[in-house]
Amino acid sequence: DIYYQASEGSNRGFAALATGGKQRFYKVDVLTGRATPVGDFPAGRQVVDVALPLNQH
Repeated sequence: DIYYQASEGSNRGFAALATGGKQRFYKVDVLTGRATPVGDFPAGRQVVDVALPLNQH
C-alpha cells in the first residue's frame, strides 16, 4: 500500500512479502523500489495484503 501525507508532501510505501519462508512487513522507498524489513509476522500466518486507513492525521 502507498500512503500520501499531504502535510509533509511525502509518500510512504508498505508491503507484506514472503521471503526465505518467512512473512515479513517492509517499508518501501517509492522512488527506488527498495524494500527494507520492519518486522516479521507470526510463524504459521500467511499475510496477503496490507491496508492503511485514509484519514491519517
